[in-house]
Amino acid sequence: MQAGLFIPGCEAQISPVDNVYTHFPVEETFNIKEGRLAEECKRLAEIFESATRYSLILMNESFVSTSPGESLYLAEDIVKAVRLLGDRMVFATHLHELAARVDKINADVEGDSKLISMVAGLERGMAKSKRTYKIVPSPPQGMSFARDIAD
Repeated sequence: MQAGLFIPGCEAQISPVDNVYTHFPVEETFNIKEGRLAEECKRLAEIFESATRYSLILMNESFVSTSPGESLYLAEDIVKAVRLLGDRMVFATHLHELAARVDKINADVEGDSKLISMVAGLERGMAKSKRTYKIVPSPPQGMSFARDIAD
């Protein structure tokens, strides 16, 4: 909306942001001094130093450079911090355990930002599934449909 693009949907509530910050995995290169995870944490710290409660933070598969258990631990702390600070965030992740915990995090952590788990729609057919690309509030479905994507 702020970029002048059409919003696909029947209705929307618009809430302009002061800045958009992105945190996506980066390619590993020879000039990374402390490793990929340290670089991710450094970039995330820079975002938290600059973001306000009117900012939007976009995260995509952050912390994949470490084990799933440690990734979950780090991601949950980040999500709790975002709730506490009142920032807005979209966190695309395959950490289904994190998405399954949003109600508990909302209950345990004070804050203005309510956590919501959302999933991409999929019509399950007899022979093949079809992506709807419709994003809806829903608990995690327990799988990422990798086989459907690969097919």
